Amino acid sequence: MPTPRNFSCIICMKTHLKETNRRAIFNSGLRKYVESILKRHVYEHDAICLKCRTRIQREIQANKLVNNVTVAEKIKAMKKNNQSLEASLSKTIQLPICSTTKSHRMCIVCKKQNSNRHKLIVVPNEAKTQTFIDKGIFISSNSRCCSDHLVGNNEDTAVLILDGTYIYIQKVHTTSSRRKPTVCTKNRPLVKPMIIVGSDGYILSVLGPYYANAHNNDASITKHLFKTNAEDIKQWIKDDDVLVVDRGFRDAQAFLESLNLKVEMPCFIKKGQKQHTTEEANSSRLITKVRAWPNYADRAQLGNQVQKYVEDNNLIRKKAIYSEVNGTENVLDFPKLTLQQIRDITMGVYQLKQAPRYTESHLSDNNYMLQTCRDRPNLLRVKLTSRHSSSRVYSLWIEFSGDEVTGWYCTCKVGARVVGCCAHIASTMWYLGYSRWELETPSTCKYADSILNAKDVSLETDSDSDSDGFIEEWLSYSNIY
Repeated sequence: MPTPRNFSCIICMKTHLKETNRRAIFNSGLRKYVESILKRHVYEHDAICLKCRTRIQREIQANKLVNNVTVAEKIKAMKKNNQSLEASLSKTIQLPICSTTKSHRMCIVCKKQNSNRHKLIVVPNEAKTQTFIDKGIFISSNSRCCSDHLVGNNEDTAVLILDGTYIYIQKVHTTSSRRKPTVCTKNRPLVKPMIIVGSDGYILSVLGPYYANAHNNDASITKHLFKTNAEDIKQWIKDDDVLVVDRGFRDAQAFLESLNLKVEMPCFIKKGQKQHTTEEANSSRLITKVRAWPNYADRAQLGNQVQKYVEDNNLIRKKAIYSEVNGTENVLDFPKLTLQQIRDITMGVYQLKQAPRYTESHLSDNNYMLQTCRDRPNLLRVKLTSRHSSSRVYSLWIEFSGDEVTGWYCTCKVGARVVGCCAHIASTMWYLGYSRWELETPSTCKYADSILNAKDVSLETDSDSDSDGFIEEWLSYSNIY
């Protein structure tokens, strides 16, 4: 069933006019007067609200009375008010310029409504200027249109996510197929459907199901889909489309690239490499945070300037160039941040959820070491112990200017990325920029303090217990004999 059309007034641009509150412009006199105001042709489907129609009819009646006044009387009236004809004409100049609607709910070109599935964008200033120069059409501020209407933005590349899931089933009774649907890691009979999802979460297709044995992994299933053209997949997946997959598809990467498809997959650290490069870390973060791909794709091309400065000046090994900071009160220049600002930096809440526990563990052990660079006072260095290994210590640098954080770098495996940040940098920014300014911060669970450790025994207690045990043993031995 087609959706009802949304009528809007061509005078006041009021939208969603009801049938009782709108009128068509059939009157020739009314049509000519409206065309003289709008400087454009009035079509049959255009509507006008009752309020504007009443006001215009009154103006038409008033203009009929004004037309009876002669030009001489007008000039005489202007002279009485000490206003010359030249001065009055120089104040206002009317230009016959066409303009667009001012509504934010619909596209100014195709009149399509804004929705969660169809997002409209604000028309850039360059497009407004070019439209006015070439077409003589004025576009009001904050007007919106579809992204397809912008020249130079006609890319129709799809970003698709492929992943295999599983569905538990009952035990297969046939002997030949009994072991095929079983996965060793689950120890339950199941089958695997392959799901293709858009970057906005919309499920495009569910293919399968397939067996869950070693011959039906993600790579084998993907090859089978394209070789058999399941559900005409080659018709709706075009060349240069982006397929976002995990490492389970690595055996099918060359096959997909031979079909002129772009494959985005998280990369592993190569043998002998201690840390991801900035490009590798940014690419892996974009893949795991695929919904933010269009917004952060340009940012991913940027290098890590803090890493470059640290490596060029050998700040990792130098010690005399830093000065110790005693307490957080000496780093008052660090900007005060909100939780939303930290989320924008971390590109999510995973690192932000780890920050309170990570910070509390270092503060309780007095291992929170803050240092400032003498040559660059706005560069802060922090050493944190890894939460996986107590013998590994990471160094991180945070650069700030005014009321914002401008850069960061950490020596952990993913610390070089600029699209998001690691948990070490996030915990430091959370503590210095947010937690220390709050009067009350939620404390983490304290149940670990009530658990005893058998090795935490003083030497005096050990010696006393050993001597008491020796005396008791000697007395029992003497009583026997």
